[in-house]
Amino acid sequence: MMDAPTRWMVRSNEMSQKEQETLILLTQGLTPGEIADLLQVTPNYIYALIRLLKARFNARTAAGVVACALREGILEAVDSAWEE
Repeated sequence: MMDAPTRWMVRSNEMSQKEQETLILLTQGLTPGEIADLLQVTPNYIYALIRLLKARFNARTAAGVVACALREGILEAVDSAWEE
C-alpha cells in the first residue's frame, strides 16, 4: 500500500499565495480556524478565501473545492519519496 502524499503542488498562476496555501491546508482536513492560526490571519479572512475558492471551482463545500482542484489538475499530490 502506498503512503499518503507528503506534499501538494498547486498549478495555477491565477490564485493568490493565500488561496494556494488555504487550498493545500484544506486537503489536510483543517478547519478555517486552524488554517487561520497557521497562516496568522483572521478566521473571517479564511472564510472569505474559501467562498472565493468555492465560486472559482463552482463547488458547494470545501471538500468539493479540493475534489474539483484535483480533477482539473490544479492540485497535484507530490510524494517526496519518489523524488530523486
